[in-house]
Amino acid sequence: MPFSPPPATLAYWKQRPGTAATPADVAMLEARLGLKAPASYVEFMTTFGNVEFDDEINSRFEYVYEGGAGRERRSQLISFIKSPQKAIRYWEGLQSDPKIHLPAHLVPFGMDYGQGELLIEFGQPTERIYYWDFDTYDWESGVTRIGFVVDDLVEFINTLKPYED
Repeated sequence: MPFSPPPATLAYWKQRPGTAATPADVAMLEARLGLKAPASYVEFMTTFGNVEFDDEINSRFEYVYEGGAGRERRSQLISFIKSPQKAIRYWEGLQSDPKIHLPAHLVPFGMDYGQGELLIEFGQPTERIYYWDFDTYDWESGVTRIGFVVDDLVEFINTLKPYED
């Protein structure tokens, strides 16, 4: 399925275009991680690049926490998608923090309006996207709780919803 951002989102990106990644940018990220980039990520980054969002366009995503209390559904706004260079810097920072326990194959590719990270699987047979809410992280327990968002970046972009106050 191709990327189908809503017309308002495309118009916004034309006013404030991101910088499309080159194959060399993606190769640098893969080499530093030692993991292959998911196809949906490569397609998005080489087509649209590091784009911004606004609450006036479709920028709300939903995520689900699975746990002892059952399923907990929440929503959040995406602020921007990072360049490969920023993604590797954030990944290195998260991996070097002894209080944060995120699997090394989850790469931070986007952020909310706080410090929450959108994470995509690299080097896996799947391309799932997860959300880690830095702002509500339990620093005392050391348990890093992530919520499932969608199966790939195409589905992520195509299912973004308008912000509802």
